[in-house]
Amino acid sequence: MKKVKLIIATLLVVAIGAAIFWACEKENVDSTLIKQKNFNSNGLMYFSNFEEFSNTLDMLLTMDFNELCSYENLNAYTSFGRECEELYINSLEVDSLSTDEEIQNFVDEHSDRVQIFTDYDNEQLYVPILFDHPFRYVINNNRMFQIDSTIYKVFNSGIVSTSSNNYNDLLDLSESNLQYIDSNSIFQYIPNSTPYIKFEKDLENILGMDIFIAKINGNERVRLRLIVSPLYYAPTAHPYYYYKGTGELRGFRLIGNNWCYAKRTLGCNFNYTIHYWTEYYNNSTQQFEGANYYNYSNNKSYTASVPIYKYNFATFPTVALVNRFNISDNFMIHYGSVNGCIHIPAVWYSFNIN
Repeated sequence: MKKVKLIIATLLVVAIGAAIFWACEKENVDSTLIKQKNFNSNGLMYFSNFEEFSNTLDMLLTMDFNELCSYENLNAYTSFGRECEELYINSLEVDSLSTDEEIQNFVDEHSDRVQIFTDYDNEQLYVPILFDHPFRYVINNNRMFQIDSTIYKVFNSGIVSTSSNNYNDLLDLSESNLQYIDSNSIFQYIPNSTPYIKFEKDLENILGMDIFIAKINGNERVRLRLIVSPLYYAPTAHPYYYYKGTGELRGFRLIGNNWCYAKRTLGCNFNYTIHYWTEYYNNSTQQFEGANYYNYSNNKSYTASVPIYKYNFATFPTVALVNRFNISDNFMIHYGSVNGCIHIPAVWYSFNIN
């Protein structure tokens, strides 16, 4: 049984000038990316099935911010993610927040859209709400969307789903009430993962792979997060999860004691392997019998002058909840490994997580 530590370190870098403002200025989007979206009567973005949802999510994550704005304008829609980011960007580039006090006052005034977030290396970030959540561009200002007959609400701590008949109940559900959701509830709750690679089998908490790497020196910081986790729950007669992987690389600059978004020439070159297993569950003996392990490997290289690089992994197999529903096959993400480098100007950081 192996364990892998979270890697956090410091990055030597030459300080770069003030961040460049980015906002919705580009009017044109590649026409091959455009597909008119449907919305239900409550204004939730609607997807007829998981495949449509997954394809749309992949498309949105490949767009830069200007392309995203053009796409949303085409659909007469403003996502929660865009709303938060526009407010955030303007606070830095128009309001020109420059001190900890100014940032704190702005957060106090707009706490539903921006936050001061303690990152996984205990650094303090001034960022939009849900800044690294892959669903932020499909949810409306109530943080909700719909797939088939199931509606979803994205909270800071996880995702809640329920039948579309329970719209008002989900709309009224608050973060403070998530702790009371149990097997008798009308809601299904999937808590967020936290960065780690865990090797022990855990049937109570569905396993995933979540890698966080950050390097700092002076007023510059680069941050990479790779996540493979259950992001969609299918409430069928035999419930299951879909696993999906996403990654984000960002550059940050320091304002006071807060790390804030910055436009930098970002680069990465890494290889990753996702290990997962399938086990046969004998309903008669109620025991697991045998196990087969599989690997999914790929690599990625990227360099560009952008505020953020967003990366999509492949969609993984469905995951049967054997421990709750006695389903015969159980696909579980077991652990992952990744090696390579991330960089901003003049600095490369190499890492190897096995």
